[in-house]
Amino acid sequence: MKNILLTLLLFILFSCKSTGDKTDCEVLHVDLVERPVATEELFSKISVIPLETNDSSFLVRPVKVIIKDNRYYIVDEGVPAVFSFDEEGH
Repeated sequence: MKNILLTLLLFILFSCKSTGDKTDCEVLHVDLVERPVATEELFSKISVIPLETNDSSFLVRPVKVIIKDNRYYIVDEGVPAVFSFDEEGH
């Protein structure tokens, strides 16, 4: 029984080894300091589309804009609704 325990202990002792700090992954250092970014750096074309406003499509607190199939869908938290506009704002 002693021999089995000794063999098991030696096996466990020698099977544990450090793998070191070797890594095949590239480490990227990211500068997290906030800095102002010009809009021109983010977008190649900027245009303003005046949206049609009436009693049924008055935006109170828009929180998200989704563009799909040449339409703009605007989620508004102030009026729990989703508004849909075309490329001309109608």
